[in-house]
Amino acid sequence: NYTEVLRERLKHGKLDAIIISLPFSEGGIETRPLYDEPFVVVVPASSPLSRRQYVNLDDIRRENLLLLGEGHCFRDQVLSVCPMCDPAMASENSLQRTVEGSSLETLRHMVASGLGITILPCAAAGVDRYSQRLLTIRRFEEPAPRRRIAIAWRRTFPRREAIDAVCQAIMACTLSCVEKLEADAAHETVASAG
Repeated sequence: NYTEVLRERLKHGKLDAIIISLPFSEGGIETRPLYDEPFVVVVPASSPLSRRQYVNLDDIRRENLLLLGEGHCFRDQVLSVCPMCDPAMASENSLQRTVEGSSLETLRHMVASGLGITILPCAAAGVDRYSQRLLTIRRFEEPAPRRRIAIAWRRTFPRREAIDAVCQAIMACTLSCVEKLEADAAHETVASAG
């Protein structure tokens, strides 16, 4: 769901905890960082980029880029690391076109259909759901763009053990592409101002 919708549901007690990307600030809410997740580029298997080991932001500039629509926080994260990818910045004579999708799944289908390339969080790339004849994942050259994922809950939430259990379950998952934070760093909580 949209971060703003999750924020409101959390504040009003309709959700006990949410998984979000940082920064996230809200009065009365605590967060605990869990892991860093690099972004990857998903390209059609027939793209010349599929033959490269790594991709850089200049490569992205020359392609039809598929983004989530306005209001999605991941769209904002992509545009913050690739400001030249912003459709508002493109001129009429620009080589790059930007097409919008409504979900990460839609973006993957659009890439598989040959409409362009997209940037996704590595854990959501999901190329394993497609034939390798359709999609290829390429990592960015270092320093690769990334985001920090955290759990957030109301400071007044009475079952702190439940938050700890969810954190432990997430950290026990096998996500080969993410960089789990050290136990000490992941166990730190950040109280939001307010």
